[in-house]
Amino acid sequence: MNRNLLLLVVLLLVAGLGYLMFGPDPEVADGPGGMDPRLEPGSTAADGVEGSSAAVAAAPEMEQAGRTNLNPADAGAEAGLARAAGEPGSLRLRLVDAKGQPVREVEVSLEDDDGMAFDFPGAIAFDLDHALGEDEAEEEPTTRRPDAEGWVHFAGVEAGEGHRLDISGRYWVQRRMRVAPLRAGEQRQLGEVVLSPGVALEGRVLDTGDQPVAGATVILQEDGSAFGMMGSGGATVARATSEADGSYLLPGLATGRFRLKASAPGMVEGEQVLELTPAPRDQHADLRLGAGGRVTGLVLGPDGQPMPGARVSLAAADGFASFSWRRERVLREGTEVDERGRFTLTGLPEKGRYRVLAAAEGYAMARSKAVRPGADLRLQLDPTRDFHGRVVDAGGRAVAGASVVLEPMVRQSGPGMFRTNGSTSKEDGSFTIGGVKAGDYRLRASAPAGEGVIEPVSVAAGGEPVEVVLQGGDALIVRVTDPAGRPVADASVSIHSVDDDDPLSHLGPGQGGVRIRRGGAPGGGRSGKTDAQGELRFLGLDPGPWRLEARAEGFAAAELELLRNAEDEQRAEIVVHPASALVVRVVDPFGQPVPRAQLELRATAPDSESQPRSGRADDWGIVVWEELEPGPYAVHEGGGGGSGLMSFENGDMAVHIGGPQGQETNDVPGLVVELKAGETGDETMVIASKALPRVRVTRFGEPVAGATVSLTAKGDSDFMMFAGPMGGGGTKTDGEGWAAMPPTDPGSYELSARSGPQSPPTTLDVELGAGPQDLSIALASGEISGLVIGPAGPVANARVGLSEGPGGDDGSGSQGVVMMSVAYGADEDEAAVETVDFMPGQSTLNTAADGSFHFRDVPPGDWHLRVASKGFSRLTSDTISLDNGARVDVGMLELKGAGALQGVVTGLPPKDDPEGFSMDMVQLLDADGESVQYGIVNSKGRYRFADVPPGTYTLKMQVDGEDRESAPVVVSAGPATLFDFNL
Repeated sequence: MNRNLLLLVVLLLVAGLGYLMFGPDPEVADGPGGMDPRLEPGSTAADGVEGSSAAVAAAPEMEQAGRTNLNPADAGAEAGLARAAGEPGSLRLRLVDAKGQPVREVEVSLEDDDGMAFDFPGAIAFDLDHALGEDEAEEEPTTRRPDAEGWVHFAGVEAGEGHRLDISGRYWVQRRMRVAPLRAGEQRQLGEVVLSPGVALEGRVLDTGDQPVAGATVILQEDGSAFGMMGSGGATVARATSEADGSYLLPGLATGRFRLKASAPGMVEGEQVLELTPAPRDQHADLRLGAGGRVTGLVLGPDGQPMPGARVSLAAADGFASFSWRRERVLREGTEVDERGRFTLTGLPEKGRYRVLAAAEGYAMARSKAVRPGADLRLQLDPTRDFHGRVVDAGGRAVAGASVVLEPMVRQSGPGMFRTNGSTSKEDGSFTIGGVKAGDYRLRASAPAGEGVIEPVSVAAGGEPVEVVLQGGDALIVRVTDPAGRPVADASVSIHSVDDDDPLSHLGPGQGGVRIRRGGAPGGGRSGKTDAQGELRFLGLDPGPWRLEARAEGFAAAELELLRNAEDEQRAEIVVHPASALVVRVVDPFGQPVPRAQLELRATAPDSESQPRSGRADDWGIVVWEELEPGPYAVHEGGGGGSGLMSFENGDMAVHIGGPQGQETNDVPGLVVELKAGETGDETMVIASKALPRVRVTRFGEPVAGATVSLTAKGDSDFMMFAGPMGGGGTKTDGEGWAAMPPTDPGSYELSARSGPQSPPTTLDVELGAGPQDLSIALASGEISGLVIGPAGPVANARVGLSEGPGGDDGSGSQGVVMMSVAYGADEDEAAVETVDFMPGQSTLNTAADGSFHFRDVPPGDWHLRVASKGFSRLTSDTISLDNGARVDVGMLELKGAGALQGVVTGLPPKDDPEGFSMDMVQLLDADGESVQYGIVNSKGRYRFADVPPGTYTLKMQVDGEDRESAPVVVSAGPATLFDFNL
């Protein structure tokens, strides 16, 4: 398996989900104090702050008007964080506007925090729930309304669990804020939360005959994104479903430029670009859905007879959206065929590739090839069946709790690449895997008693249960004890080979990373429970380094690395300690909370096996670490590592996407604490060495709410400057234009502010000192507008990017652009493809229905435009020189028709794992030998480059360290040019 290429593909997916994985914390405005001032503008903190005690003691005298001390008076270490039977706590907060007046016309919801520091955006139509697992019913959040003074009180809040506050109202911009876990019985005072005024958008969804469309999905997206994907748009900020009369309501919206979309089964999606302004508070927009093309067909069973009761859906064939379609979704949302098995589907758009999906209970989903309007199809459903078996050890004894995975002998690609069929064996060793399609499979089973593989296993109707025998061997006997040496029964122990881990590959400072684990067992490891003597036997482990982890109720997790001896019985002991916890309240030198501070916790005992653990403070400056071993610890400013945001498994590969990395750790601890077994420490840590800036953003002297503010240290690369906005490296301003930035090191920075992703950033060089300080930045006032046309007239929904620097033929305008085509499908008609591009510093928007575009807040200097739309060649404009505050209309930008290049690469060298998840990279070179696009060859050797300007090209690949180039191929506008690259 080519690890580097596999990692590249994963990084592409991560980049595409960048806003998802490493987006900003759920809050959408400043910290809880909102307009609370720290110091006069331009001032810095007093020198000579030494330790937390002096700063906290001085806090009452130094506190200014409007500041709220959020440290509860009853803070103490006598009560631990709640466990299963812990006493619930309570939360209390007050909602105010920028003038400190109470806000009552909102609802406040409290729900469990799932640990994800993001809300899933709609920037990419990739449904994670549908693609990777079953839909899970979520608990209804607890909802309250403020009293006459704006106070909200939540009683009976579960302790020991993180929570999220969601504040929403018709005319108030929604805020989402993280709340760190409460201690048992804690009554936490959150103080005042400042809300920003917003607007409400309402309208109707209609068909082309002006009839209402009920049940349509309406979404509002940011217009523009730093990450480029054709037709992807920006993050989804609001969603609604139309009523019986076609009406919809999207309340609590910030002002700015957005894309409004509506979709309904059997109809072509409607959309428009709109500008939401501060007035009026109620704004209106209607959407019309077209009828589109018509597709008919017949659904048949395996015997060739019609299948009444089957359901069919029309779905996109290309793009990450295709991952969201599974059999369960077709059964839930699809159209039922008639008693003759016939169906008629409408709503087929003129552009794009679509297919028809069919499903029925007890049958596998069928997919058509790409369809055109007027097509008449025949889809045959293959039955699925339950696959039965039994797991036994080398002595023939039943094995309970074994992990069993059934994998196709030929690796799936496309939407099926992340899915496997699996089960867990029962007490008698039996297992059942449901919904399996007939064919040849590889059956893998793993347990502490060993591993077993049967291949091929033929799944057919009426097949006999199979018995998989775990290949045992000499034992590694793991014993889990408490500090007194008493055995710990029913402890969970897992083990995996250290050699199976790729090192964590970082995406960039503050952006997290990706680790890939692979091994012979499903997910790369084995796990089990200890017996009454606290022991668990792992049989048949290969010699080499292994990592053990033990967890037990009420105990801290413990890890142990060991070297497995060659084929001998071996013993290992893991000691687990009663779990302790640590609550750290991060404050500035004035005793005020520091939201979103990044800390690192290190065990300082010489013999401690504990790894450093990072933590980010919630919106009230509180960090909680749980399941800690007792002993001495040091807390440092900065730090990284992240606790991990997402993991998924695919047979013998597991991908772990880690959390934000933060800044470099300060080697001088800000806090030293000794934790006793089973108790919770409650400490206050003053951040005095860090810069604690607040930034106010204005336009023509007026505050700008909802602007994104970020700081970039001088000397950081352009890519990292780009990765910040993509990954959520910014903070939003509140209703008065203030944004409280996370703590950062003193030094020289570039301060960046932008009103939205469609506006370029205004930058300012600043020098930050230690302590609180206020900064201000006025958005630039230049404007660039124009019109995009094609051979048939204006081009709607074209993506227009504005970048600094000269354009035209000198080539400088193309620097930093990376285009990548991911051909991940496995259809016989053609490979599915998604083209993405990375353009550092770019601001993007989509043209309106008349092809117009308008960039605001543009700083003076040289600029150029890039324009892209499916089916057209990309265009780079000439240089646009903009004076301070000037308005430039570039006129009409004409797009030419484009083609595509696709085919099969033959003669690739054999892979280490020929049936594994393996891909190679191919480059598209122009007539001058310059790289135009990069592509990923899928597992069947297919590649495809989309939106290729007419001209002569060659393909280039690196094979065994040598470059191979194809013969020249001429690409014309229109249908795809077919070309096979024989290495």
